[in-house]
Amino acid sequence: MTDRRVDPDDGVAYTFDELAAYYKGKYKKKAIEAYWDTCTPVKGKKGKAAEPKAKAKSKAKAKAEPKAKAKAKAKAKAKEPKPAG
Repeated sequence: MTDRRVDPDDGVAYTFDELAAYYKGKYKKKAIEAYWDTCTPVKGKKGKAAEPKAKAKSKAKAKAEPKAKAKAKAKAKAKEPKPAG
């Protein structure tokens, strides 16, 4: 299979082999095939070569973001003026 489909989980286009390699070990082959059928086919034949790597990076960033947001909230609270009294 050389066509690309968009993984609804991250919005990135993959070939079946790329998708199967990513989810290998997490899901059985039948589940991956069923999931592939739910992915939206990409119009056109061109795709970005670097997209498969983006999935791994986006997962890592997603784990790091909550910490950054928590720090931002802490800084925002620290900047609020304290009422006199």
